Order: sequence, then structure tokens, then C-alpha cells
Amino acid sequence: MGGLKWVLLVCCVMMMTMCTSASERRGRMTVNSFEKGGDGGGPSACDGHFHSDNDHWVALPPPTFHHNSNCFRKVKMSARGKSTVATVIDECAKPCKDDIVDASESVWKALGVRHFDNDFGLMPITWHFIS
Repeated sequence: MGGLKWVLLVCCVMMMTMCTSASERRGRMTVNSFEKGGDGGGPSACDGHFHSDNDHWVALPPPTFHHNSNCFRKVKMSARGKSTVATVIDECAKPCKDDIVDASESVWKALGVRHFDNDFGLMPITWHFIS
């Protein structure tokens, strides 16, 4: 195995969240509001502000959020044959499971999921960091 691949593999195994490999992760997406007064609670952990649900935002579980080290990174999310890119802006609230990605409603719309769809609210996805 090449040196760089070995380093990335060790990085993924040892620290999961700091890995810059484009390896796909499997998870479950939940819907979350990042607006003031929304169901997301307080302001975002990354910048202390609220954000419009019309933009593509996600919150990651604590092990993946990794103490703000993944703030403002871009993630590519795929489901139902569609993909979109969102920005990490928050840590999902406890007891958030390690495979959960909280996403703004605009992410759901970009993936072709509407309020009346059976998948709305909890849906299997694949995702990876792209920046």
C-alpha cells in the first residue's frame, strides 16, 4: 500500500473525523431547523449564529463534529439517486447517534424529498467530506 494511502487509512481508523479521504460514509439524515425559533435549539456551534433553512446546512454527531474542527467543511450527501453539497455548521444535540446527519429542509428538497414523502424526517444516506 502506498505511503499516502496508508496515512489516510490510519487517519480514518484512528480519528474518523479528521480524515480527508473521500471515502463514503453511511448514515441516516434527519430534518433540523437552523433558524431562530426552529427545532434546532440554540445558535450554531460553529459561529454562534442562526442560519436560514433555505440554505444547505448540516449538523454532525459529536465524534464526527470533533470539537468544531469540521466547522464550515463541505459534505456531499447522496440519496435516492440524487446528490447535493451542504456546509457543516453545527453539532447535533445529544442523544444524537453517531450515524446521524441533521440537515436543513433545503437539503431534503435538493435530494427530492418533500414533507409528504415516507422518507421525510429519517432517511438513509451516504456522504463524505469534499473540503
